[in-house]
Amino acid sequence: MLLLVLCAGFFDRIRGDQFDLFSRTVEKLVYGWIIATLAGHGQDAYTIPFAILFAFGISPGWGNPIGAALNRLSPDVHRNFLLMQHAPAEFETWQIGILRKNTYLALVVRGIITGIPIILTGLWIESIIVMTAYAIAFPLACRIANIFNNPGDWGHQEYFRGWIAGLTIWGLS
Repeated sequence: MLLLVLCAGFFDRIRGDQFDLFSRTVEKLVYGWIIATLAGHGQDAYTIPFAILFAFGISPGWGNPIGAALNRLSPDVHRNFLLMQHAPAEFETWQIGILRKNTYLALVVRGIITGIPIILTGLWIESIIVMTAYAIAFPLACRIANIFNNPGDWGHQEYFRGWIAGLTIWGLS
């Protein structure tokens, strides 16, 4: 299982923009299988639906709050900073109200969004475990990346996020 936790960090990173080993869809499905396995459903009737629904949950944008956290800014200040540089600077579709001002609350909510689709499998406990794991992993990975890396370093926080979530899911399942 520890090998799967390590793979969770690796697949969180390749699901990003670093490697393109396969296609993004395949990478997300493999990542979903890893998470399903850590949650106790690696080879049962829930495996495929769990992996597919996880892929949907991990897909919505998260760039604004992560970029803000990695640059040690609030999402609205980060957006203005990007606009001044003529860079893409839109809030994510789910980022409304206070989530445009509070970086770490936005990251917690984004973590919860990751596990919500898994509810459709009927695996309520596992869905709550995934939501909890990513609600912890999103902000904590950014904090750890900020300690060890230069501001704006996306790659390391993706590894950290996968490892933190994988360990949490394994520990809670």
